[in-house]
Amino acid sequence: MIRSRPYRLFHIFEHIAFRHALVGTTNWKKEKVALQNLDQAYQKWLAEKYSADPDSAQLDKLWQSFQQQQEEAKQYVVNNEFSQIIDTTVKPD
Repeated sequence: MIRSRPYRLFHIFEHIAFRHALVGTTNWKKEKVALQNLDQAYQKWLAEKYSADPDSAQLDKLWQSFQQQQEEAKQYVVNNEFSQIIDTTVKPD
């Protein structure tokens, strides 16, 4: 899933780099569950899309579910927090 969403790789890096600090999230435990649900929803949509006989109504339903999961996950994200930390701590000479 990460390969299709490169921006998420950077967000996850924030969590890895600052494992014990809350960088990039307001609640990592809840966000982790939300991201897992998001990935599952997307995988279901992909499976239907590439099935032998994709059902357009089912694709729409699954995409709506994916979008709902995306909104759920977004509520925990603190955008660009890692960059902001770097910008405020690293001063050019």
